[in-house]
Amino acid sequence: MSFSNNDNSNTGNIANVEHFQMERELQNLTLQNTMQKEFIDKIKQQLQETETELQKSRHDYYEILQ
Repeated sequence: MSFSNNDNSNTGNIANVEHFQMERELQNLTLQNTMQKEFIDKIKQQLQETETELQKSRHDYYEILQ
């Protein structure tokens, strides 16, 4: 019977380790996702700034032509 108890204890420990590993992996994936979203936001902002600058340059160019 004590062998059976030890086996259950080991099974519980394995389940706890697996749960901890899954939680850690979830935290890592959540962090990666957050970083990717921040990167995307930064790229969108840079694109918007570049488009604004391009429009201004076009406007200036057409003013010079006239």
